[in-house]
Amino acid sequence: MTSKTNFWEGELHRYPLNDPHTKLDLSDLIGSTIVDIGFHHAQAEGGLSIDYKKDEKNKRIVFGFNELGIWVTWQG
Repeated sequence: MTSKTNFWEGELHRYPLNDPHTKLDLSDLIGSTIVDIGFHHAQAEGGLSIDYKKDEKNKRIVFGFNELGIWVTWQG
């Protein structure tokens, strides 16, 4: 029997397709509560924004993306 790794296990980071040497660190999302997901209109490429609550603080992360990959454009 082969062991299957579940997608929710392991570290929460990924390597962008266009830069395999830089990790996207998304570990701050672990244990958070997602409040809202949407698109930031001022972002030229992508603009996927995730609003979340962690340790009683409201936070946001905004991703830029295109056909070459995904990257964090703002986090706070």
